[in-house]
Amino acid sequence: MIQRRLIILMIVFGVMLVSCARPEQSAQNAFYRDMQKAHAEMLSVQSLVNSSQFAKVRYTERINQMVPTTQELLRKHQGTPQETEASYQSLKKAFEHYVMADHLWKQDTGLVIVNKRLAEAERELQQAEKTALIG
Repeated sequence: MIQRRLIILMIVFGVMLVSCARPEQSAQNAFYRDMQKAHAEMLSVQSLVNSSQFAKVRYTERINQMVPTTQELLRKHQGTPQETEASYQSLKKAFEHYVMADHLWKQDTGLVIVNKRLAEAERELQQAEKTALIG
């Protein structure tokens, strides 16, 4: 009888531990899924930059498609423990570089400065791949 109660108590305790761990684990899983989506959005911009089809109009169109989704994904994890992760920081920097390059291009600042921002964005994307389960 005591063994039976002890087994039931162990099962209940195990279920409680699993249920307590799930929210944290699911939050971490959601974070990685969101970072993978943001990474994919920015990779689509980078693939255009690296292609022979690269032009100001196409870049602006791709940026306009990428910004709302990526911005929302990054904003979703602002103020959370995941915000300090290297992958988040790299993706955030890459996002900022792509948006700044678009802004500089619209201001007709010069291709040298725009290309520098695009190169920095690509470097940050590569860094994000190295620091997380993104790529």
